[in-house]
Amino acid sequence: MESLRQKVIMRTSWIGIGTNLLLSIMKVVLGVLSNSVAILMDAVNNISDAASSLITIIGTWLAAKKQDQKHPFGYGRIEYFSTLLIAMLIFYAGVTSLKKSIEALLVPPVPDYQNITLFFLAIGVFVKFLLGSYFRKVGKDVHSDSLWNSGTEALFDAVVSISTLIAALIYLLTKISIEAWLGLLISVWIIKSGFFMLKEIIS
Repeated sequence: MESLRQKVIMRTSWIGIGTNLLLSIMKVVLGVLSNSVAILMDAVNNISDAASSLITIIGTWLAAKKQDQKHPFGYGRIEYFSTLLIAMLIFYAGVTSLKKSIEALLVPPVPDYQNITLFFLAIGVFVKFLLGSYFRKVGKDVHSDSLWNSGTEALFDAVVSISTLIAALIYLLTKISIEAWLGLLISVWIIKSGFFMLKEIIS
């Protein structure tokens, strides 16, 4: 039963890695072409999600090791450590995004959005919602905090992507750029999420 749980966690995590890497590549291209700081920060979030899934895989693999003389109860607590690493990664991503947002406030970039950019951003939102919901469902089914937290982060990233899409629409309609302020709010929220996740796992 335990080996089946580990296989499910690893399979789900590999799906997350593949999906997030594809999304991050797409958003880096869109961000560079449209000169959008918000889209590039969104790409960074996807990369951190891929790293979170990789940490989950490593943590699950190590936790599956059989008990030995030093660890008579096995290595199951390593999964808690992998969850801690994911929380730290979210916190770091938030701090990095905050720095980029402040730089964008000081020297505002001029975005150049196209209809194709909005189309692919909308696809990214849809994929992220599906991925986040899938992760949380599997995490709940197999009692994996790492998967549940990764799913929660993915759903939040979908909200971030929606905000980026709205900012792009506002700019196209009014020529007013709110990207830097949006990035600032997103960064603070990411830092807050990472902090509370760290607090919960440490307790």
